[in-house]
Formats: sequence, C-alpha cells, structure tokens
Amino acid sequence: MVIKVNDIEKIKTIVLSVLDELGIELVDILLQGNNRKKVLRVYVHEEGGITLDRCVRVSRMISDLLDRDDIITGRYTLEVSSPGLDRPLKSARDFERNTGEKVKAIIKIEGQEKEITGRINEVKENNIYLLNEDEEIITFELVNLQSAKIFVEF
Repeated sequence: MVIKVNDIEKIKTIVLSVLDELGIELVDILLQGNNRKKVLRVYVHEEGGITLDRCVRVSRMISDLLDRDDIITGRYTLEVSSPGLDRPLKSARDFERNTGEKVKAIIKIEGQEKEITGRINEVKENNIYLLNEDEEIITFELVNLQSAKIFVEF
C-alpha cells in the first residue's frame, strides 16, 4: 500500500480537527496494511482516562469526515483507543504525562545505542531527566531517543 505524505497529512488534519473540538489529545496515528486490508489506528488521551463512549464518538466523527472527503481509498478499518501502558513514548508531552513513572529508554549518542532505566523526573523543552536507582539524574535530548516505554515490573 502506498500512502502519499500529503494523504497522511490530510488524515492527521481531519483527526486533529475532531480531537480539538472535543478537547482530546492525539497521541499517535498509524496507517497499516495493504490495498485489501487497511487499518487506521488513532491513539488518544484525555485527562482522567478516555472512555469507550468517547472513543466511539471520536471514531464516528473521524469516519464521517474521512469518508466524505474519500481520503483513504477502498475499504479500511478505523480503530480509536487509548494507547495503553505498552505504547512507546515519543514526544515531550508523552514523557510529561508520565512524570514519576519508571521507563526504559534506548538512546543513541555518538553512534552508540545505550539502554537506560529510571523514573521520569522532569521534562524541559526537548530534554528528558530520569532519576536512576542510584538517585542520579540522567539527561538526554529527545532527538537522541530511539525508543522508550513505561517499565512494568511483575
């Protein structure tokens, strides 16, 4: 499936217009699949948690606009949901929202990947500050982030 960059931007514009109207935050958009089976996943966040009813409402509004403008050709499935605990942290806002949580991150510095673990202590501009087990602050810039997730211990 070939999706043009401007099509993805159109999709994002439509999604953001709906979410802005409802006061809901966009976390991520993924368009996956092939010509026969396409899935548009929209991950959203709302203070206090997003309810199923809100996800259904958002889904209907987005679907109506996408179908009206015929942006995604052919059949597709639209899924609107909370990102859940296992979702990757990508933006400064993702880290801010999870301040105090323990995360595992992989950063790339001087061509080398390094895994770090710590609690999100602070987020300033595009710098993330983690507090490790030795009570030391580890700082990295978002541009060096390869991946990060909330660290769930069992």
